Amino acid sequence: MTAMEDTIRAALRAKAEQVPASAVPPLEPPARRGHAIAGRGGRSRSEREDRLLARGPWRAIGPVTAAAAVLAIAVAAAIIVPRDQLPIGVTGPVAAGPRFLIVDNDDSFVVRDVRTGAVTARLTVGSFPAAHHNKALRNGRRPQFVGSVTDIDGGHTYAATIYQQDPGKDNQSPVRTVRAWLYEFRLSSRGKPYALTPFSPLPTVPGGLSVAYSADGRAFAYIASCPAPARGQDCLSVMNLATGQTRRWPAPPSWDVESLTLSADGSRVEFDIAPPRQNPDAIAVLPANAAPGSLASRSRVVARVSQFIKGLGFIRFDAITPDGRSVYFSLTPEATAATSMRAFLAFKTRIMALDLATGQARPVFTYPAVTGVISPDPQVSSALVQVPSSGRPDLKLAKLNLENGQLTPVPSTWLGGNGDDITW
Repeated sequence: MTAMEDTIRAALRAKAEQVPASAVPPLEPPARRGHAIAGRGGRSRSEREDRLLARGPWRAIGPVTAAAAVLAIAVAAAIIVPRDQLPIGVTGPVAAGPRFLIVDNDDSFVVRDVRTGAVTARLTVGSFPAAHHNKALRNGRRPQFVGSVTDIDGGHTYAATIYQQDPGKDNQSPVRTVRAWLYEFRLSSRGKPYALTPFSPLPTVPGGLSVAYSADGRAFAYIASCPAPARGQDCLSVMNLATGQTRRWPAPPSWDVESLTLSADGSRVEFDIAPPRQNPDAIAVLPANAAPGSLASRSRVVARVSQFIKGLGFIRFDAITPDGRSVYFSLTPEATAATSMRAFLAFKTRIMALDLATGQARPVFTYPAVTGVISPDPQVSSALVQVPSSGRPDLKLAKLNLENGQLTPVPSTWLGGNGDDITW
């Protein structure tokens, strides 16, 4: 046995001894929680963490094994990435743009200058017009959270969501999103938000909310609770912002629809279906002018994780291109209680480009480890990838060119190891 193996075994034993036997749950996936609130490729932080822990690389393997998996990532980073070097596959010089990033810090949106890492602004629930979201509050004891932020027009105007969650009666009850409020704001050349106003076409909805905007400013798509007569189901809706006309398609109860994106002209809607329990994720596309009917009958599944990964896997990011011709998505294997440490360390993250006309998918990029959050830009030409740091458990940002697969570093000394949702 090598010294490294001795070190790993000792660390794992120490981690295991910190967890009482009563804290280890049965080895089965936890119940799925309510809708996330999301923008392009993003999700609300609390529910996104639920999804990544429940369906991510160490799903359903208990606190001891989860701690081992986290340690494994740190060990892998130390072994594969020499200290004081760039993350794997990241080459200089530093990537150009964007100037500002908006980071979802759980209880606030933090605007950062990319070049310096300095915080230029912080938005909390109190930053938004209280009269708007307080009017709909029926139970003041329910806490409010900042939800997510979405780029509307390529770096000038943003949409932000705040929401209320019912934490349940105890720690074992699923958290349920009970209401969401939508706002828009602009960002100045100094990284200061201004003109925070309710989003007049859809200021508030009951339950959770996922949103997407077309680049031409004419269409707005969202997933929220259906009105009567389909109350109790989730609906994918597309609104014409000029006329206010809205089309709705109820989703099957077994579908958890996520990561909504729109083509530039709003003619195509792309979304990720996360089925319950052991079923793999899938990518589907819906024509925005589809006739009324169920979402399952009017949309078309264009890719399934099972086509590319043997065993379980999941999609961490997906987005349709502005011309509506292609979809980019990521593939990551999923660990279970039976996954060995050797197998876990061999996991890779792949990014694929799918041609919607031919149905052919080509690999764009392969990263030799499990990455953190992947955030595409509004043009879906690049993506920010959170990759293991140089010999440390921290993550670093890198800009991925989705055309040629080149990865270049982005200053990110402020980024920790938890993986934050980032809008740019």
